[in-house]
Amino acid sequence: MGHLTVAQGVLSSLEFDELWLLPCFKQAEGKKIESAEHRLAMLRLACKTLSPRLRKKIKVKDFEVRFLRRKNYTADTVRFLQKRFPSTRFTWVFGSELVKDFPRWTKWRILRTLLPLVIYPRPGFKKPSKKFVASLGAQTIFLPHSVRQSRVSSTKARAFALTADKHLRLLVPQNVFDYIRKHKLYGWK
Repeated sequence: MGHLTVAQGVLSSLEFDELWLLPCFKQAEGKKIESAEHRLAMLRLACKTLSPRLRKKIKVKDFEVRFLRRKNYTADTVRFLQKRFPSTRFTWVFGSELVKDFPRWTKWRILRTLLPLVIYPRPGFKKPSKKFVASLGAQTIFLPHSVRQSRVSSTKARAFALTADKHLRLLVPQNVFDYIRKHKLYGWK
């Protein structure tokens, strides 16, 4: 539900034709996650819970799963998309909790030159100083804190799934909860 809240918040603040949700094939930093196919299926199920108006704007794309079937970095994905869709202007959205670590991302210096970065405000994370933002050398768009924020994180949902915690039902749509249980994902017993 966190991803859907973020997507809706971005669309309510900025004039985008579409917002694409792109599950990675393999997490670049080596974090253990479920298969790309399962995560893609869950994301598609989650988007089915959106209103018809939002389903026209929020799209699940499987580019990394279909074409970039390896450990991949954000800059590589962006270059792939720009090459495949040369007339499309892209931006990259990520949460404010990741901004301080952006200079540690692999290929961050390349990424900052490829497209604007949209920073979504996450509860508990302050906007970095103007000096720090300037040091990134990237075009950044900080969404206002008035945008609907999400306290839901994938990490929290995975932790609840590992313990078969009933709170997982509050973090994912019912159809995704049923999928996790059916396929015994995240260590579900």
